[in-house]
Amino acid sequence: MRVVISSHCPLSISGYATQTLNMIEMLLQHGHHVPAVICWNVPTKSTSHALNARTLQDVAQEWGTLNDVHPDHRETFRHIRVYGMLFPNYPHTPIHNASPFNSVFRKEKADVAVFHQDYFSYARMRGRFSVPTMLFCPIHCTPIEPDNRAALTHFDQHVAMTAYSERVLIDTLRDMQRPTHTVTRIPLTVDTRVFTPPSKNVPRTHYKQRLGFQPNDFLCLIVGNNTEFKDRKAFAQNIQAFGQFARNKPRAQLYLHTHVKGAVPILRLLKRNRILKNFQTCCGQTYLQNGYSKHALADLYRAADVLLFASKSEGFGLPVIEAQACGCSVVTTHFSAMPEHTVNGISTPWNKKEFPKIMSDNDTQSFWVVPDARAVLHALETIYAWDDATRTRKRTEGVVFAQRYSLQTVGANFARACETLAPRNKKKVTQTT
Repeated sequence: MRVVISSHCPLSISGYATQTLNMIEMLLQHGHHVPAVICWNVPTKSTSHALNARTLQDVAQEWGTLNDVHPDHRETFRHIRVYGMLFPNYPHTPIHNASPFNSVFRKEKADVAVFHQDYFSYARMRGRFSVPTMLFCPIHCTPIEPDNRAALTHFDQHVAMTAYSERVLIDTLRDMQRPTHTVTRIPLTVDTRVFTPPSKNVPRTHYKQRLGFQPNDFLCLIVGNNTEFKDRKAFAQNIQAFGQFARNKPRAQLYLHTHVKGAVPILRLLKRNRILKNFQTCCGQTYLQNGYSKHALADLYRAADVLLFASKSEGFGLPVIEAQACGCSVVTTHFSAMPEHTVNGISTPWNKKEFPKIMSDNDTQSFWVVPDARAVLHALETIYAWDDATRTRKRTEGVVFAQRYSLQTVGANFARACETLAPRNKKKVTQTT
């Protein structure tokens, strides 16, 4: 079976990119062929080239991230072509018709197409896709936004990635008077071969010292893409909570793995909350622009004591699973997908005084929540006060929980769902090399 994937470039900084690599690997493991990836929102580093004339291996080598690909499949990347769908002013420009995608499907003789990206751009699309389609639906507000509702009609199968999104998706389709049997549950995945906890031979203190921290520092980590409107990652509330937490704790440290000069003025927030320079560290910004290694990200989680991830809403919240796989506690918000993913940590109540929060200026129907900085502070204090036995038990529970999202566990269900969509006369084929 030949499967074309449409998503963000698999080597850029986003959860979509991470999952593109994981989807490719899962399909290859189950004997299927991925001839091409259609890339959206490709970072500047690769836009100077004709992407449809290059292979995924070329792009991976250029970015220096080929080591993130499993050794068994690096050779295969020589045969996966990259098609760039670069829309002006993305993501605000709608997709007008299905023709560019169908051209790729015909050229690559695709049996099935898997879409994993922002899907509101398809709301007003004309025409139909020429092959059966599967859409991974990131649902991070309630109810689903009008454009996303309209876009659902263009896809044959709708993948709910969490229990929360499954409930909302089924309710939405019923409200639209459309069949609900198209909904299937497939979570996103974490490479648990890479995201592993510290060991006795290489303890957490080792990873802290590699980052320049002291062994007894209490390290708080913030991970997020600072390019979104309305601060969905709630940098303001998380930084405010840390600022209050650190006032009487000289060993508290904050590491920010995000864009400092992005949609949210990070440096201004640090100054406003009186977080001095000797209590904060920001990752290299060039490192973010060029794509980053998941091995380096796993080292961050292994060094950290807690991940501050109390956001306004999450379609899945991949860092929450990644952090727990590495034995790092998490602080999240009790909304959308986050509470069902919080095992080693605390899911905090949101600020009732600021609810509901309109998701966007042109959509007054869909809402998310605002984290309560005081609740985040209380969660930090609670985790800080855990005794060794509690901390060890919670870390073990988190690592075990994260195994549910491994490529091996999820891969069989994903491959089976693709096989169900494919024409019945198509048999499994092995990726040619």
